[in-house]
Amino acid sequence: MGIRFVKTPLTNDTSEISFCTITDGNANIWDDIYSFLGGGIFMWDYSKLHIKNNLFISNRAGAGSAVALWNSSPEISNNIFRANCSGYEGLEGSSGSATIDCLFGSSPIIKNNLIEQNWLVGEDWAQGAAIRLKAESNARIQNNIIRENYIISNGNEAEGIAMYIHSSDPVILKNLIYDNYVYPTFSLGDGGALWFYDSNAKVINNTIKTNIASDGGALYFYSSSPDFHNNIIRGNEATVGDQIYLKDSNCDPNFYHNNIEGGYDCLYGPGMSSFTGAWINNIDEDPKYEDQGNGITFDLATDSPCIDSGTLEYISDVILEEIDLLGNDRISGQNIDMGAVESFVKAPTNLYFENNGTSVTLNWDLDPLVSSYNIYYSDSPFGEFILLDTITTNSYQIPVNESIKFFYVISNRN
Repeated sequence: MGIRFVKTPLTNDTSEISFCTITDGNANIWDDIYSFLGGGIFMWDYSKLHIKNNLFISNRAGAGSAVALWNSSPEISNNIFRANCSGYEGLEGSSGSATIDCLFGSSPIIKNNLIEQNWLVGEDWAQGAAIRLKAESNARIQNNIIRENYIISNGNEAEGIAMYIHSSDPVILKNLIYDNYVYPTFSLGDGGALWFYDSNAKVINNTIKTNIASDGGALYFYSSSPDFHNNIIRGNEATVGDQIYLKDSNCDPNFYHNNIEGGYDCLYGPGMSSFTGAWINNIDEDPKYEDQGNGITFDLATDSPCIDSGTLEYISDVILEEIDLLGNDRISGQNIDMGAVESFVKAPTNLYFENNGTSVTLNWDLDPLVSSYNIYYSDSPFGEFILLDTITTNSYQIPVNESIKFFYVISNRN
């Protein structure tokens, strides 16, 4: 039954599970309402837990094969979730839900995790092969890689191949969500990346790519009106609505500064006839991905139309961390980029100085892809650095005086 925190006293110190391999946990036991939850870890009415730097592999449950939460909000960070399975095959009326299952007021922080190659099976229904949020579970889901998760369709109702969101308003921020699919391909299964019902989520700076479903290859909306900001949504496939499917007239999602394949015409479904959601400054252009050798093939080339094309204008109520999921500065140019991965600006190379007695000249190699350089200084290497100047050349002269100064130089993108 895995590791279980069941109404642990709130006066206890915070617990931590870290640097562990959690494997072969089995909560696929239908004795009562809780016995089938959480093959690796189950939490009920308790939040004082950090789950970090672990490997969850080959765990099983009816719901939450790796982690299940019931009115619990721990921090789940820097873990690998791989090859975990939820649900029964061949049991009439059975269902399977989620690798990380968040129920009834569970609002964890789920960040910096790799969630891959997990799957669901159920004879009745299956929901969210990676993450399920249900009943006021307003999680913050950020900087995760969610890929290659799938639902085996046995004619069942498969909803939210990667993520299922029901009566919850999460913040979904800076995630890579790609190559999630229903098996067999294009069989019954809605929402290849995100499935929304009764939700007003905020979806910001994600890259949602090459997911597959029957309706809504990327996004599926049912009586939901989330906000989308600065996302890249392209290359997803479905029988109906490759990118976006609106199930009913109560769907009015808002789209601000996204790169969406097909543009406005990508909106499909019965809800399109009454759609009144915002559609502001969205583009439909090749994002020009490139592989910079960091293991992620969704970096932006220097001529990508996604660079500096996002905005912070509509998301002042959301706290954005200053780095992307690769550790790069989240705003490396004039504005935030679209997508999960900020374009990379190389630091100046071969920085050195020359001292002629009355002045010091800083020199470095000129980079043709850099438009300008910022010179910063401080009285202490640990103090606040102040912008001294912005130049377009690759050298800068500083008068010598009696006080000690510290300098650094950063590149600005073309």
